[in-house]
Amino acid sequence: MSMVTKLLYVDTETTGLDPVINDPHQIAVIIEINNEVVHEEVFYTQPTNYDQINDQALETCNITLDKIRAYPIPRITYARINRLLRKYVDPYNPYDKFIAVGHNVKFDIDMLREWFRKHGNKFFYAFLDAKQAYDTLEYTKILHRFGVIPKLENNKLLTVCNHLGIELEAHDALNDIRATRSVYLQYKNVFDEIQKFVNETNVRLPNHLA
Repeated sequence: MSMVTKLLYVDTETTGLDPVINDPHQIAVIIEINNEVVHEEVFYTQPTNYDQINDQALETCNITLDKIRAYPIPRITYARINRLLRKYVDPYNPYDKFIAVGHNVKFDIDMLREWFRKHGNKFFYAFLDAKQAYDTLEYTKILHRFGVIPKLENNKLLTVCNHLGIELEAHDALNDIRATRSVYLQYKNVFDEIQKFVNETNVRLPNHLA
């Protein structure tokens, strides 16, 4: 039986950097199954806590507190996202999981994990493969290390996109995750070529590394 690959591209815009005290206000997802995009959506939500909002975080996203107050209340957005994830993954099946994809994706996953916890759900990782994630930030560092891409001014998503010729109006969750997917696909082509070379040349790791 062939394996089904389910990718969850995810990006959040948040009220700060601490997932325990801060919250997402935009959550963008792209769901891809066996290389086909089956769903793309951005969700908006008020924070669960208005007392812990970092003004700099809002300024970075070019958003006002008044605009956030007009967003749906958190439990409504939570219910919609939970329902969407369950549509494509059975959280009770250990073999049916998304692989998370993002730029510094651990930040977004940690933010959503704590946000789910604030809604009484401690099992966000029931939707995800806990053993792996595809992080374009880490891939950027690896490809620079091996000379595939030059040293950039920084490894922020916008800088990477500029280098790769990908258009991005940054700090909007949907724009960011679309661009991240484009970065990932370019990087995947590189890794596919490496895999092809390994297969064709029968390269093997030294015994102590294999």
